[in-house]
Amino acid sequence: MVVQHIDAQFAPGLVSWLNGQIPMPVIPAEPGKAPLPGTVCLSITNDHLVVEANGRFAHVAEPIEEPYRPSVNVFFQSLVRHWRAPGQAVLLTGMGRAGWHTIAQDEASSVVYGMPKAAAELGAAIEILAAGAIAPSLLRHAR
Repeated sequence: MVVQHIDAQFAPGLVSWLNGQIPMPVIPAEPGKAPLPGTVCLSITNDHLVVEANGRFAHVAEPIEEPYRPSVNVFFQSLVRHWRAPGQAVLLTGMGRAGWHTIAQDEASSVVYGMPKAAAELGAAIEILAAGAIAPSLLRHAR
């Protein structure tokens, strides 16, 4: 699941571009649909993407005061409440705070070190890695 705060007008183009860049299929995270193993689901609206208690996606307007839409903070909070463990998460360059079990991108490979730094400072990141080391770590831990 990818939560990237870009305008909804650009999200379908990102889905299309990612499908040409990576071997895994990339699809929109549609309300009522569940995440699929081996598939990248991308948030494509200006609302927040959440996972509900039934394990399916929803888009919500609240919290209104969250300036980045969709917000990874809101998404991670829904995972903490509703997703069955274990799980893995990655925070790449950006700004924000997270409170879930994460791999954070290191400062040297980040364009903006805000979100990964917040995860590291909260003690929420179990690993802090260069961008190129994240995928291999995910694969190692998924086995």
